[in-house]
Amino acid sequence: ERTGRITMLDGDLRYVRSAPAPMGAFGGLWVPSEQTLIINASVHDPSRAGQPLLAFDAAGNYLRPLGAEQPVLLMGRDHQLARAMAPARHGGLWTIPQVERFMLERWDPAGRVVQRLHRPGSWLRPYPTTDRLWEVPPVPMVLDVAETAEGRLWVVGRVPDRHWKQAITLQQDAEGRVYPAGIDFDRYQDTMLELLDPATGRVLLRTRLPDAWGWVTADGLLMRAAEREDGQWTVVVHRLTVQGL
Repeated sequence: ERTGRITMLDGDLRYVRSAPAPMGAFGGLWVPSEQTLIINASVHDPSRAGQPLLAFDAAGNYLRPLGAEQPVLLMGRDHQLARAMAPARHGGLWTIPQVERFMLERWDPAGRVVQRLHRPGSWLRPYPTTDRLWEVPPVPMVLDVAETAEGRLWVVGRVPDRHWKQAITLQQDAEGRVYPAGIDFDRYQDTMLELLDPATGRVLLRTRLPDAWGWVTADGLLMRAAEREDGQWTVVVHRLTVQGL
């Protein structure tokens, strides 16, 4: 939540409890098979620093860190801890770094990595070193992953639109410093959609879509947030259909 807290609701959407969220949280995932909440965050206490994922039970009690066999401890490189996550159909969860490298991993309920798929030369690229991000193409990133009932994996990412510069509105402050005042993300980035066979690492399908899509579900729903002409936000949902595989 924007308040910096995690709020838990029961099956009827009634309030159960809330607790402070870890600072620097990137996102979270509920794993139904283990009744476990996974928080992806950059944490700075000595016992958990450099571990991208924190596991909590259904009552909100902390269980253990997971997500990295070797902690990631690089000053100013917290983005390397960001993960896209999804429940694995046979227990545990899938994770993949959101930026820089395609390293798909499956973790079991005890927090051990049991499968790893590394794909060099993917469409991910190193994170830029400049703070003036509007002067370089947008960073390719993975936003979501989901395992289908057949054991395949959808991966949704973003790559630079060919005309990304035209999507940025720049302004200048009183001291002459230029800064981005707005970004049209549908013109700034395209969507990279892949369907993988995790057993072999083979890419079964890859397609590039216009507009900035963000989420995918295990049953093949592709979603994005869009602003309407009246200023209200809505969720656009498409169903993915795969033929001939």
